Amino acid sequence: MTNPYDPANQSLVLFPCTGGCGESKVEGDFPLTSSGNRSSVCHECVKVRANEQLERSKQKRMDERLRQFAAMVRGDRIDVPHVSEFLAKFIQHYGSVDKFVEAYCTHVDAAEKGSARAINAMQWIGNLVKISTDYRDSAPDLTGISDDELTKTIRQLMTNGEGSEDE
Repeated sequence: MTNPYDPANQSLVLFPCTGGCGESKVEGDFPLTSSGNRSSVCHECVKVRANEQLERSKQKRMDERLRQFAAMVRGDRIDVPHVSEFLAKFIQHYGSVDKFVEAYCTHVDAAEKGSARAINAMQWIGNLVKISTDYRDSAPDLTGISDDELTKTIRQLMTNGEGSEDE
């Protein structure tokens, strides 16, 4: 690109943007490239392209997270044990539910009343009861639903049902 002023007629020299806008603009409206030359795409179009790429990237990451979450909810590709499996190991270790509860109560009783240890232990039990209650016999049968259908349903729930049906 050259000097923005044409000395012959003392008017601005305009360059066409090859980006989305297609407008003719002065040289200063075009960013410098790494080689020191001016780009043929104006600042505004570069910004629009960058924002579009960012949105595509965000959507791609969200789609991947939803696929992973759908697989986790289904339970067929989860890498960590389910709460019931975790507790089964505790019960197996202690020999029975009663022995597990007895050992846990001994631990809680050994803690100083009102200490962080005692409070955390009680919160843990409260969370365990809530999780157990929420999941006991209430999990839907997901064997007949595809990952894509599950992902679509989760996306609709995340958007309060405002998601489009053709996604």
